[in-house]
Amino acid sequence: MSEPKFSIILPTYKRPDIIDRSILSVLNQTNPHWHLYVVIDDTDQAYNQIKEKYRNNKQITFIQNSENIGKNKSLNLALDKLTEDEFKGFVIFLDDDDWLSADCLKDFSKTINENPDRNWFVSERANNETKQPYTINKTGQRIINYTKDMLLTRKFSGDTTQCLNFESVKELRFPTLIKNAEEWLYFAEVAEVEKNFLFLPTVGTYSLGYAADGLTYNYHNKKERWQNNSLILKELRQRKLFSLPISIYFIARLLKSLIK
Repeated sequence: MSEPKFSIILPTYKRPDIIDRSILSVLNQTNPHWHLYVVIDDTDQAYNQIKEKYRNNKQITFIQNSENIGKNKSLNLALDKLTEDEFKGFVIFLDDDDWLSADCLKDFSKTINENPDRNWFVSERANNETKQPYTINKTGQRIINYTKDMLLTRKFSGDTTQCLNFESVKELRFPTLIKNAEEWLYFAEVAEVEKNFLFLPTVGTYSLGYAADGLTYNYHNKKERWQNNSLILKELRQRKLFSLPISIYFIARLLKSLIK
């Protein structure tokens, strides 16, 4: 049975001091069938040290942005690169303040081979100190419907480790009008192609929690939520995501923005 190949996309911004932890977690994988794309969305010269450290490693590609364009467009640059290279395999998204568990790729590889008819896999993200998962599955099932279980009923919630068959979703991209966050728009489109994902109750990534300078801390406040509502609506129109469940979810977000 052939081993699937993995492309790991790691966007980074103003974190040259901790990015090496994320990179090392990929280098230390028990499964060697990977290529890492580090997208530096920053002009800080401090990243030069990291690039120099790994410049001879053929499994690592650095993409240097000429200006700060945001996490979403940075992810899209790497996805464009995979399309250009006609990549055949699975893509995993890694934040620059997180790192992969040692067996992350091994666990995904085993599950992919056991489920050749599936293209979307999700494992847990956990706190490194407490080992408590941020991922909550209240469905009692391993087959999760993204739209119903995540967006509407919230029976499956929290941070996750995503693994997608790139061939299945190679035309899809993260938000282009919204600089950071709102990744759900991308995964809602994925759900139009792949209705369900297979959940692995194993830790794929570790984190130390939400950093004070991170997107989650800064973004989840009333002002930021409300300012993005019009952009979200434009993204929904652009992507033609107007199913009843998506419409209900978006209306609920609008009401939440008004109430809080």
